[in-house]
Amino acid sequence: MRSLFFLLPTFLMCACCSAMSKDETRMHSIIQKHSVFMKRENKLMLAGSGGSFPDSIHGFTLDYVGYKKLDIEQARILFVRSTQGLLNMINSDEMIRPKLSNFPFTEDNLDFGIAFEDASKDNYVAQPYVAYVTLIKGDIIYAQFDREKDQFCNEYRESYSEALRIVREEGGQ
Repeated sequence: MRSLFFLLPTFLMCACCSAMSKDETRMHSIIQKHSVFMKRENKLMLAGSGGSFPDSIHGFTLDYVGYKKLDIEQARILFVRSTQGLLNMINSDEMIRPKLSNFPFTEDNLDFGIAFEDASKDNYVAQPYVAYVTLIKGDIIYAQFDREKDQFCNEYRESYSEALRIVREEGGQ
């Protein structure tokens, strides 16, 4: 009986993977490589992923979750380094390069986010720490979480290019 529980998920996974195109498989291998890096280097777990590729690969989507308490400056460094690492993985992959809608891929091709949870509270970390940071249309949004109101608050927004400049100037990239 035990072997049936092992064989069934393995069969389903193989059946699912065989239905993916070579482009999808390559994209998922980059996502997997990045998620291993993020877990090892930053103790962040991949919570969701995907992509956009009707005719070519237009974008990658990755969302991570971790148990850290970071201020905006620390979150900026982590976020920019993580984003740049992903872009480097994508742009240096010669097999996927011809399938990209544009080369080089930039932050505009990413839907990327990191949520920070408080392990002891089963919720987002509370203010004054950053609870969620995300990249939307070239801007990074940092949000704190108000536990009393049970909602995000105190959003701070900056362009990705500005955050990248700050991190590079401070020697973080």
